[in-house]
Amino acid sequence: MILDPKRRCPICGALVPNRKPVGKPYQCLNCQAKLQPAAIRGEAAFWISALAALGASWLLGCRRGELAGIALLLFFPASFIYWLIVEWIWPTPLKPYDGKTQFWG
Repeated sequence: MILDPKRRCPICGALVPNRKPVGKPYQCLNCQAKLQPAAIRGEAAFWISALAALGASWLLGCRRGELAGIALLLFFPASFIYWLIVEWIWPTPLKPYDGKTQFWG
């Protein structure tokens, strides 16, 4: 979880700690439920970051072939900045763990 957002357990409503081992589920200290982030923003994050990268490279004066190359380079910082802002304003909610290990969260 980025920037220490306040996330609540969907089962009991208690605050869930921010720290956990990578690849393991979050665990509620109150009800001991295993939790994972809800995957609701992945596709939107991709498209918003891609459009922001294309717009930024266009504003930098890139055209045709270099537009795609610079946009690809700018995609990663745009995606990182997007996730920082979104997680700070609207943290991804948690849902009960379904047994599938997620890569980062």
